[in-house]
Amino acid sequence: MNKLVILLLFATYCVCGISANKKGDKGIFDYAWNVQSIISYFAIRIDSTSNPHSLVLETFGEQKGTISSLVPFPKTKVSTIQIKINYKTERCKELYLKVASIGDCETVQAIDTLYITPNADWCTLDTFVCVNNPKLVSLSIEASGNSKEKRGMIWVNKLDLFVDGKNINDYLPADYTEDICLKNEDVVPLNGETINSLPFMDKRILSIGESIHGTESMNNMAMEIIKNRIENKNCKLVLMEIPLEYSLYINRYIHGDQNFKLDSISSFFDITFFSHSITSLIEWIKNYNLHSEQKVNFLGIDSNVIPMKGRVDLFDFFFTLSMGRNDNGLAKICNLLLGYKTPLEDIISLFNENNGFENMLDKSESELARYRLIKIYQNNSPFQNFIHRDTSMYENTELIMKCLLKADETVTIFSHWGHSNYLYAQEASDLEGYAFGYYMRNKYKDDYSCISLMAGSGRFVTSNSAVTNFKIASVQAPPTNSLEYHLDQLNLDTCYFSVDKLHCEDVLKCRMIGNENRNGQFRFIAPKIRMDGIIFFKQVSEIHKNEEVLKQNLNPNYIAIESYRIACIKNKTIQ
Repeated sequence: MNKLVILLLFATYCVCGISANKKGDKGIFDYAWNVQSIISYFAIRIDSTSNPHSLVLETFGEQKGTISSLVPFPKTKVSTIQIKINYKTERCKELYLKVASIGDCETVQAIDTLYITPNADWCTLDTFVCVNNPKLVSLSIEASGNSKEKRGMIWVNKLDLFVDGKNINDYLPADYTEDICLKNEDVVPLNGETINSLPFMDKRILSIGESIHGTESMNNMAMEIIKNRIENKNCKLVLMEIPLEYSLYINRYIHGDQNFKLDSISSFFDITFFSHSITSLIEWIKNYNLHSEQKVNFLGIDSNVIPMKGRVDLFDFFFTLSMGRNDNGLAKICNLLLGYKTPLEDIISLFNENNGFENMLDKSESELARYRLIKIYQNNSPFQNFIHRDTSMYENTELIMKCLLKADETVTIFSHWGHSNYLYAQEASDLEGYAFGYYMRNKYKDDYSCISLMAGSGRFVTSNSAVTNFKIASVQAPPTNSLEYHLDQLNLDTCYFSVDKLHCEDVLKCRMIGNENRNGQFRFIAPKIRMDGIIFFKQVSEIHKNEEVLKQNLNPNYIAIESYRIACIKNKTIQ
């Protein structure tokens, strides 16, 4: 099993965690542990044969693994905490417990890295760590193995935090309620007429981030905002969380190339967590462009994690472009893209010989296609592609905007909120996992605005734990210490809430679900530092997939291999 499959089992949108709470237990199972985005373990599991049960971490041989968790702290002055960890190891070279003190607006105030001596027998580390009146404390367990052939193993059955000798769980029980009070006058009830007047609609770069993949309600709202901005806010660029290399096909379609078909685009979206409202938007933009002098472009900011699938997407673009043209250069590039070990130099040389296919592509298409060719062949590790996904999304967006966006035009982005928010891809426990929105905010300041779509209840389409097919799941009820809980108490169907109503020290849970459902749907964050506002749905409905689509295999390796097989059959027609 390769690293990509492992990561997809543990972490299919942002990063999933393991939560093994047991009623009455204290210690390590009171925390929801998350796989770090940069460094992951081979496996994380519960050992129920030991008493008490243990959390078991397995390394990739000699490589390092990290898991992290966030612990909320009471609103009292705390300068020192006591930590006790009970553990044992096997084939473990190094073991650390990293403790980060996090203050207002998720600012990291201090980090202590505690070395733990590997030991084959159960033993306990009992120590004190200085903190600075934290809102949250991030705990990370880092370890590396000492054998290339066998995995390093770490067992932990207790990890307790104490303040003044008192367990942190007794200070702040899991079901505590955050002390914020929202009123109906703090929100704007939404309907078709009020959307246009919302404060974020005038932003040059508006990023709409759904907190749940797979809902019809959130997809429809995003599409409504995009259409409104195209009609009223000079939006000439629509960006989605889909691979840039595939989106070249879509953009060609909306600009009227008869070779490119909506049926193929619909088939692509059938096996994604987007609803049919996306294909309706694409058709709407195509019709809009027929009657507008300044055209709207539609592109993806993501990249295929598996390089072979990226090559196949570019093959499909060039193959479709070649239909009816009988161009020798297009036939050659299609053949090279399907070559198992085609050097990058051969591809770029052919691209240059044909002057970027400038007689068939406009300048921006040529530049974007060339860019993705280089990136796909340079970044040939699925594991590295996955963990650097947000930086890749930022680089893709930068180039697209440079190629296609004029100074007086606006752009609207639709992605997962974990990508679009201003800080981390998940929570502050992953101190290196910066989100796409972090880089955008850093570059464009207030010109970049993130709005999150959140919900109180309902259903959504997700995938099973093996990431093999779709399933329909229920949205978990918001805990009392979540922002969704407080918004849900207002009893409004749909409303807009500005985070200006919150304070920097307000730490709340917010829902964050990617492609895979999991037990712990909520993460601790400081909402004020993550976004400008929230569109809240009291209830959401799942996207509609027909029975045949619901049964399709979603394993990314299977999809890549099958798409390659079909591409090889197509390629024979132009040899």
